[in-house]
Amino acid sequence: MAFTAAGDPRAFLSEGGATLQDLNALIDPADPLRPFVTLLSGLAINDLGQILAAGISSRNRGVRAYLLTPVSIPEPSTLALLGVGLAGLGLMRRRAN
Repeated sequence: MAFTAAGDPRAFLSEGGATLQDLNALIDPADPLRPFVTLLSGLAINDLGQILAAGISSRNRGVRAYLLTPVSIPEPSTLALLGVGLAGLGLMRRRAN
């Protein structure tokens, strides 16, 4: 747990021991819980990058546990390889006709 400049408790992710990133800012804006939940502290992180955090809901005012799962984004090299493969399939199909 860390505190914002206003003194409010927030869950932060420390990157390299120097940079702090507010976990609340990492929640997808389309998530229906985002307007109602404030993450207060990170509790654990696993090998998949999932973060267990404690937060409070403005709806029920109770502290709850939340599991944050990162969205996997393919690496550029994976996308390039996929593009080359699809282009190759397209050429083979064109030659077969």
